[in-house]
Amino acid sequence: MTVEERMASRDQFPVGMRVLAVDDDPICLRLLEALLRRCHPLYYLEEEKLNLVSLRTRSGAYGIMGCLSVCVPSVTTTDKAITALKLLRENKDKFDLVISDVHMPDMDGFKLLELVGLEMDLPVISKS
Repeated sequence: MTVEERMASRDQFPVGMRVLAVDDDPICLRLLEALLRRCHPLYYLEEEKLNLVSLRTRSGAYGIMGCLSVCVPSVTTTDKAITALKLLRENKDKFDLVISDVHMPDMDGFKLLELVGLEMDLPVISKS
């Protein structure tokens, strides 16, 4: 593996990753969302191109855009920890990862981490 390949592989999330991003700062939240959406495995499209073509011919339902919606991480954003907790409780199987700011007005990020840890089996990344 070349240095370039190793560098590129660090910016890629697993295929279909569903992320909940929580930050009360709208600029940070938009930046985080943009960065997460950028981390999609383009190599997956190239490696699976032949499989996509054969899938499309057999069923007629799949194509490149169908793969893109699966490959690009699904990012849900909210500016309130309380809303994040509500989303997580109502959609227990809809998220794979939570990225949360530590300093928020409605609930401390560590409290959110504690509640997610107690109620759900989800990894949480806290940032400040």
